[in-house]
Amino acid sequence: MKKAKKCISLLLLTAAAVVVLAGCSASEESAQTSSSPEASPSSQISSSSQTSASSQTSSTTSQLEPLSQEWKSINEVGEYQGMLDSPIAEITLYGQAGNPYAQVTFSDADLLQTWSAYLTGLQLQEYYRYSQEDQNQLVGSPSPTVTVTTETGEYTLYFTLGVTEIIHTEVSGEETLESRQWEDGNYRLQSGGLIYTLSDPEGFPFEQTYEAAAQRHGTTGP
Repeated sequence: MKKAKKCISLLLLTAAAVVVLAGCSASEESAQTSSSPEASPSSQISSSSQTSASSQTSSTTSQLEPLSQEWKSINEVGEYQGMLDSPIAEITLYGQAGNPYAQVTFSDADLLQTWSAYLTGLQLQEYYRYSQEDQNQLVGSPSPTVTVTTETGEYTLYFTLGVTEIIHTEVSGEETLESRQWEDGNYRLQSGGLIYTLSDPEGFPFEQTYEAAAQRHGTTGP
């Protein structure tokens, strides 16, 4: 009888140990499953939400790569060739964010010198190519920023903050256009189907010369 009782006790202890081990194994599997990103509904929802938001919200950092590694003077670019071959006689600046229709025109020597020095030292890098027709359809034609009048001609420059990327997609057999605005706070020059990176965006003298000219001469409308 004593031997039988010992055997029964051993069997009961063995069975209990098996149950405990099985329970621990199940708990570990459950913990691993719940911590796995693929099995977590909350992580899947978060990922989906971020993807959706990124496709609808403008980024602060452009994902585009420059078209060229070459830098060139503005005096060598398209419609601005020869712009700096003669002294600047007059400049018109067009509006600001608070009042885009107010413009200032000046011929003050100090303000002209500020612009002359900036434009002379400015280098441009081809950054993004766009279709003028597509841009006009989506966001309208660009507004002028600066008109430079020299002894030999008049040149209007179009500067833009950030880049408007135009995307062609096909939906149900029909081509559609979408735009995505990359804004990083840096001015770029837009000309002839190209957007150029400025070598010195921080030194762009628009605001300081606009404010000085407005104080001296006032502003006018179009």
